[in-house]
Amino acid sequence: MSELINNLKKEYKERQEKLIYYLMALDVSSIGFALYNGKNDELNYAQIFVFIAILCWAISILNAFKFIKKYLNAIYDNISFLEMEKVNNIEIWKEEFEKIIKEKYKITGTFFENIWLYFVAGSISYFLYHLLNLYLNSD
Repeated sequence: MSELINNLKKEYKERQEKLIYYLMALDVSSIGFALYNGKNDELNYAQIFVFIAILCWAISILNAFKFIKKYLNAIYDNISFLEMEKVNNIEIWKEEFEKIIKEKYKITGTFFENIWLYFVAGSISYFLYHLLNLYLNSD
């Protein structure tokens, strides 16, 4: 049973990692697409939505990097804790270390949610830009 749980945890981590990299690639390509398509446009108020979209996608990328960094730090702390536990009897500190590690994993969950949230917000903003542009050019 514990082998099944470990396999499921491993599968979850692998899928989550793939999703993070996929969203990062989408964010970068969305920024490039928005900049390339808007390079010959005249400035108007509708482009505020493009700016908001690019800003959201950039924040999503930053959250992805923060997620990866915090996740790696949590794994390193976990490895360090297990090595210390093997060498020394550290029952006194065990609860404190576990709290620190759980807190780091909890923070990574927040970054993971923010990656998705800012990606979707940027996409909606870019869609609103196109709707507003259609309205302004319909005259």
